Order: sequence, then structure tokens, then C-alpha cells
Amino acid sequence: MTGLQEAGTGLAAIRAEMARQHADARRSLDAAAAMAGRVADSVRRTGRLRLVGMGGSHCVNRCAEAVLRGYGIDAAAVVASEALYAPFPSGPATTVLTSQSGGSAEIVRGQDGPRNRVARPRSCGFSSGATSPGASV
Repeated sequence: MTGLQEAGTGLAAIRAEMARQHADARRSLDAAAAMAGRVADSVRRTGRLRLVGMGGSHCVNRCAEAVLRGYGIDAAAVVASEALYAPFPSGPATTVLTSQSGGSAEIVRGQDGPRNRVARPRSCGFSSGATSPGASV
């Protein structure tokens, strides 16, 4: 095989992967539409949005925080461990737990039971894994 043929095969593989990812992203957006509506309704009721995540999820939360604040929404993004050990002040707020796997200890603990000081009373969980603990919030 020549270098050009190999490059052509590699490019075809990259294009096929990009097409698959686009379809996956569309399915994810479509599946999240109802939950996004519930989150928006809750933010309207509570007047505050708290975004809690780890790693890359926290990084995305920080980007969203800036955009949301630009629209006048009282939004704050923190790392899950920070929210566990230094909870937000009491009062109405909508908390969104974000996690790629939904299984990190801080995310699971953040949604765990009545002792939870992170995500109750209004909370929503987002995870890329339908069977992860974070998907059940």
C-alpha cells in the first residue's frame, strides 16, 4: 500500500467516526430535551443554578456557568468534592450533577440519600451512561 492509499483509508475511517459521533450527539440531545425543560422550569422557580461535576464535566460546567451568568442566571459551578465538604448556603436552588461515567465517588455521594447536602431538594443528574448511578437522579 502506498502512503496516499493509507492516508485515504485513514481519512475514511476518521470521517466515518465523525459521522457516528454526530448521530450519537443528536440522540443525546434529543434524549435530554425533556430533562433540560425540567431543569429550566426548576431554575425559573428557584432563581439559582448550581452545577456540580468532576474533571472534564466540571470544565464544561465552568463554561456553561459563564454563559448562563451572561444571560442573568445566578449560576455557580464547583467541583463535587468542594460541594460535599463546603455545601452551598441553604435556600432554593436547582443543582445539576454532571458526570461522564456517573460513577465517581463524589458524584455518587452527592446524590446519596437524605443526608445529602449537595443536590436536594431539587436536583437533576446527567451522565453518558444510562446504567450509571448518576443517570438515576
